[in-house]
Amino acid sequence: MGPTESVPVERERLIERCAARAWPAAETVRSDSGWLLRATEHCSRRRGSSAVPPLDGGAVRGISAVEEFYRCRGAPVLVQVSPAHRHCGLDSELALRGYGAEAPTLVLCAELSGEVRRDSSREAECRVVLNARDPLWAECTAARGEVAAVQRTVDRIEPPTVFARAGDPEEPLGFGAAVLDGGLMGVFGMWTAPGRRGGGIASAVLNRLLDWGRRQGAHTAWLQVEESNPVALALYRRCGFGLSHRYHYRRSPE
Repeated sequence: MGPTESVPVERERLIERCAARAWPAAETVRSDSGWLLRATEHCSRRRGSSAVPPLDGGAVRGISAVEEFYRCRGAPVLVQVSPAHRHCGLDSELALRGYGAEAPTLVLCAELSGEVRRDSSREAECRVVLNARDPLWAECTAARGEVAAVQRTVDRIEPPTVFARAGDPEEPLGFGAAVLDGGLMGVFGMWTAPGRRGGGIASAVLNRLLDWGRRQGAHTAWLQVEESNPVALALYRRCGFGLSHRYHYRRSPE
């Protein structure tokens, strides 16, 4: 590995560590081969019930233990191949075993040391308030029947967390959340009310969160966005986010 690669590797490692802490699973086990094994009942969000391979190599050797972990829990094996470009061998092995690929995702980051570009042309003029906890966020963003499980996950988050809400409690227009971990701030759970999308609500929420992170001393903001969501991706690009790395999931065959 050349010296020019060391900084990206460390950044990817930090983001992946923060991502796991930002959405903690109900059960987390570190395998002997370095895999992070996560399981959460009654919640379909992939990051809470997936396995993350070690960044330092040896991932292929640990697949059997990963499969046994989920078999004992009666759950399919879901592997988060992240960062994707560092796990090409693992990805090929999983494909040979019949694991299907899904949810290709971009991990974006933006430096907060200077002034982050604001998407002022599309930012709605609405009141955005910050709360340490906001039950309405789970009610609006969770899948049907999973609100309680999502709220339990939120309760497990250890780093400082803030929830941004646009609009009144009786009629929320948009939500977002941020987790501060060291000098990194992760943005997640962005949501805009149907019928209000494209009107600058998400931009207002995101900029409020970025301002909060800067005041808290964060030097870098990161977020995850699926490649199938070009509208969100365009917003993040306009606000100065650039690509850190990519990942996708591999799901075991039925």
